[in-house]
Amino acid sequence: MDRRTRRRKLLLQTAVWAAVLSGYYLFNRLTGLAIPCVFRKVTGLRCPGCGVSHMMIHMSKFRFREALTANPLLFFLVPLLILLLAVKIIFLPPQLEAGSRLLTLLMSVLIGLTLVFGVVRNIIGI
Repeated sequence: MDRRTRRRKLLLQTAVWAAVLSGYYLFNRLTGLAIPCVFRKVTGLRCPGCGVSHMMIHMSKFRFREALTANPLLFFLVPLLILLLAVKIIFLPPQLEAGSRLLTLLMSVLIGLTLVFGVVRNIIGI
């Protein structure tokens, strides 16, 4: 696949995800309904993703302190992931292609951070 086709495919995937997330945001703002956390309902513990909806709503209103409180890990990871996506779309570096060593390492680190955060947030109550 040539660069133009890869870039077009990445942009289309990004646009679809942006539309889905925007739709969920609008649905949440208009109805007040949100996706419940099944993990929390079953265990009573907060999963690593608990608070994402509130965090994104606070961020959209530039209330960064409240966004940080809602989900500290993703408060920092979301901008970094958006930057990583922008680099991938603009430059199409081979190091960020699916299956590359760098991307595998980055995903492993992110999964590890997420798991550690999930445990720590329930121990110290964040």
